[in-house]
Amino acid sequence: MAGAFDFGLVDRRKTINQIWDLLINVYGFNPASLVVTYFKGGDVDGQKLQSDEETALAWQAAGYTRERIIGLGVESNYWQQTSLAVGRINSRKRGPNTEVFYDRGAKYGCGTECGPGCQCGRFVEFLNTLFITHQFDNKLHRLVPMEEPFTEVVIGRERVASILQSTESVFFGVDTIMPLIQQLRCFSKPLPVQIDGLDPLKFERILVDHLRALLFLTADGAPPPGKGGRARLMRILIREMLTSQRLLGISDPGFMRSMILTALELYPQLALAQKRLLGYLAEEKERFERTVQVGL
Repeated sequence: MAGAFDFGLVDRRKTINQIWDLLINVYGFNPASLVVTYFKGGDVDGQKLQSDEETALAWQAAGYTRERIIGLGVESNYWQQTSLAVGRINSRKRGPNTEVFYDRGAKYGCGTECGPGCQCGRFVEFLNTLFITHQFDNKLHRLVPMEEPFTEVVIGRERVASILQSTESVFFGVDTIMPLIQQLRCFSKPLPVQIDGLDPLKFERILVDHLRALLFLTADGAPPPGKGGRARLMRILIREMLTSQRLLGISDPGFMRSMILTALELYPQLALAQKRLLGYLAEEKERFERTVQVGL
């Protein structure tokens, strides 16, 4: 996801106007196909918080109709940083958020009067704005205003592409991903072992998604696969990708190089990462194969 931060107090009307301009005048969304949500109030850390009417009014001021501005509760529209992220002794950030959903139409619905947050697939959330204004004080056991609040806007690039290109998923049909799927299928074979519940399409998605992630991470200076921290995450991504390759019946030694070259046609700015990533893959594949052979 692409993201942008704005530190300090912000004018929500200005922020939402900028978002609205991006969605309508740059991306060309039909306003009638969009639904937005805001925090309607609720209990947070033992405190009763009021509805975030400032955000709802900002959407109205941008030109959106009130009936398509929907208030949801704490679970959906109030962001809370967990203690796992900052440690139990540190203050944890809090704040309301507002989300933008694309309505795919009633034919994708569950047959009821569903709305944003329903799991049927009709409403696709693709943009989220967090207004982080408070933190939980462990000593006072209550929410207190932050000295330096901030606003974060994140947008799902592939979801936007899928919507604008009218595809059924972010993987199949989107022009920045489908070439990788097609290249993979030049190498793949029927699953060597048929197991109930295992879908080859799942392994295609994992392999392509992880390969793109590894290419970007390597270009950004991520360490080689190993133990602990970022190195461990690189190892997990590579091993899940290698597992998917094995389950798809791909044994061609030139497969990964071919996939990376296809990816670089889509992301030429990452070309300097090619040699380093191929080295990471070769080293980890050797270790992984030894582990698999011992297991077998």
